[in-house]
Amino acid sequence: MGSSLFGSNEKGKAVQQCAKLKGSLCINALRSDTKKPLRDVKVKIKGKGSGQKATGEHGISEFTDLDPGNYHFSAELPKPKYKGWRLVQEGGTVEVTEGKTSHGDVLAYPTGTLKVRVVYDSGREGDKPVLNAEVTTSVTETLRANAAKGTHTFEGVRCGDYNVTASASQKLYQPSQGMHEKVNVPEGGTGEALIRLKPKTWIRVRVHNKDVSLDIPRAAATLKLSDGTQFKSVPSDDSLIEHAWERTGDACQLQRLEIPGDEVFEVVDVRSA
Repeated sequence: MGSSLFGSNEKGKAVQQCAKLKGSLCINALRSDTKKPLRDVKVKIKGKGSGQKATGEHGISEFTDLDPGNYHFSAELPKPKYKGWRLVQEGGTVEVTEGKTSHGDVLAYPTGTLKVRVVYDSGREGDKPVLNAEVTTSVTETLRANAAKGTHTFEGVRCGDYNVTASASQKLYQPSQGMHEKVNVPEGGTGEALIRLKPKTWIRVRVHNKDVSLDIPRAAATLKLSDGTQFKSVPSDDSLIEHAWERTGDACQLQRLEIPGDEVFEVVDVRSA
């Protein structure tokens, strides 16, 4: 016969009472993306009792002979086995009931590093870093990067495929629509992407009077591109003797110079810096 307890009723007579049944708690440690079990994860429980066990081959820590009630469980990923891993769901509270097995889940995922270099072609000197670029990815989570020297480093990101897009000041670079790369971040490794932005070129003109060997302030200049498009620069500052036109690499000709008073100068010499 099973064990029993004796109490007393209101009249003082002994009555037989059944012992309370115990319960069990199973904690499952799983990889969040594939749902594969994770072994050797340290699981702790605390409630009417406490305990600690590592998950076994099937990713389960089982705690038996528990008094009914609420239990809080937590998990720890031991290193070096799980170096770089992150917990998505590291614990919770589960109610243990008489004669039943309750369950809880611990979810984790491996991470890697994503490096994105943003450069522009400077011509003879080759690729140079774009220091003020902004990099976005195809994931919904917010990624923080260290953008030193034009390289954006995202650490601790989920492994998998990323679409990476870069953009920079439209005053200096062509609109970066479509400037993206697809890169894979491996488990515990580094995925690298290289994005090249197209810089806008600038023409700066210093207006100089050769007869008197003096620069001409406030001289308006007209520039004509090879496709017929014209740009005119009118300086607003008396000290300004340089003019800049934003262009896209097209060939150009300096057509006309003038200063206040409608005095027109002939272009006799154009030198490239």
